[in-house]
Amino acid sequence: MSTVAAGRINFVKPINIKEYTELSIFITKAAISSEIGVNLQYNISPRINKRFIQKDISKLELTEMAYELTENPWCSQSDALFYGAVYNDDYTCDGIDKKNSKIIKIQNFFESVFKSDLVREITFELWEDSPPKEADEPSINTKDFFDVLDKAYKSTRATDSSLIPSIRLKMLKYKK
Repeated sequence: MSTVAAGRINFVKPINIKEYTELSIFITKAAISSEIGVNLQYNISPRINKRFIQKDISKLELTEMAYELTENPWCSQSDALFYGAVYNDDYTCDGIDKKNSKIIKIQNFFESVFKSDLVREITFELWEDSPPKEADEPSINTKDFFDVLDKAYKSTRATDSSLIPSIRLKMLKYKK
């Protein structure tokens, strides 16, 4: 099964369809400049769509946007975004190799998205076999994203079915 790296971008207030379109362009440009890909709202894969899109956009008060991260703009997978974890002989993770991982690029993407005045918070889920529980949702600053994922990998034992931790985060916009 492939890696899921997805979530919701929540807005500070309901926005109109013009602002929604402009924000989706802004987010797409942020992904491209971070050298990753992003699918938004109804372009996300079916398994993720079921988890993150619960409303019909014609009835939707535009307060959020679902997203799915991909390896690059032309790929539909996200597995390679999370390469770089170093496992020991006993299947415990020694951490993420910062130089060979794209996790810093994901962190840069989230930091760029928060530059929009319309964005209030971003939820992020990473999983492979089964999604994390919504109750397990620490709030973090985007600057801590890599460190939080590194810690999650270190506390996950690799199994035959998954090398990916199951984690859910809420990133909040912090004043600088």
